[in-house]
Amino acid sequence: MPLSNVDAEETNLPGWAAGVLLLVGTVSVAGLADYVLTNAGFELLGTLVWAFCYGTALFVVWTVWLRDIELTGQTDDAGRER
Repeated sequence: MPLSNVDAEETNLPGWAAGVLLLVGTVSVAGLADYVLTNAGFELLGTLVWAFCYGTALFVVWTVWLRDIELTGQTDDAGRER
């Protein structure tokens, strides 16, 4: 089942709570991984892990919340935008 088709009744988790969990998880995992790897002498790897974590979070936000939003304006009967 795609993530965007999960009903709120099935998850029992409000949308705002899922967003907060995603934000807290992304910041903590990316930050801690970057900190540990940088202090261990792997600066480039820490930066890559940080970028991967934030890129994954952006992908999840797109997939779950933004993908199905219709961003076009109203059209008249002939299909032209007003």
